[in-house]
Amino acid sequence: MKPAKIHPLILISLLISAISMGQFAYRNVASEQFGYAIFFIVMTGLLIGMIIFGLVVNRGISKVDVE
Repeated sequence: MKPAKIHPLILISLLISAISMGQFAYRNVASEQFGYAIFFIVMTGLLIGMIIFGLVVNRGISKVDVE
């Protein structure tokens, strides 16, 4: 079974979501709501990790297709 690539638009939407989560985290730190800020920082890290994982998987699949 051929592995499926993650569509680039999904990766772009994850990037936009990560940026907005980072902005929410900054806004909560500025208003001294550190519990919410930590939550949004963790969410930002999770989304950035998903983006990196998707890029690595897509690059690996592309190398297999070329060979």
